Amino acid sequence: LVNLAVYAFGYRDLQVSVPQGGSSVIANVGRARGRGVELETRLLPVDWLDLFANAAYNNTRITEFAEKPEQVGLPLNQAPEWTAAMGGTATVPLQTAGEIRFGGTMIYRSSFRNDNALVNGVDAYTLVNLRAGWTD
Repeated sequence: LVNLAVYAFGYRDLQVSVPQGGSSVIANVGRARGRGVELETRLLPVDWLDLFANAAYNNTRITEFAEKPEQVGLPLNQAPEWTAAMGGTATVPLQTAGEIRFGGTMIYRSSFRNDNALVNGVDAYTLVNLRAGWTD
């Protein structure tokens, strides 16, 4: 199984949290655009093994920001440029007591902004998850 998606979008009246006094409000501040591509694959080489991998490239830019013109040209908040994941699950049948499953995933996200600061707020990271389970 292979899926490929190519996309483009444009925001009008982009809503973001804007500081106001001692708190913040959600305001319509401008425009943004984005485009990207996503690819995902799934492979079942044998009946007891399920593998997957996916990757995405996401290019976003603020094109107008009435409250803070210095934001123009920066990527949207919470929008990493690169993401990827891969993993799998192996199922081992037991003769008399169900089955055991072992699996793992590895997820990558490139750095991204998490607020209206002018720099990336979250560094790139990789997360690894391992799991094991038994079903009777």
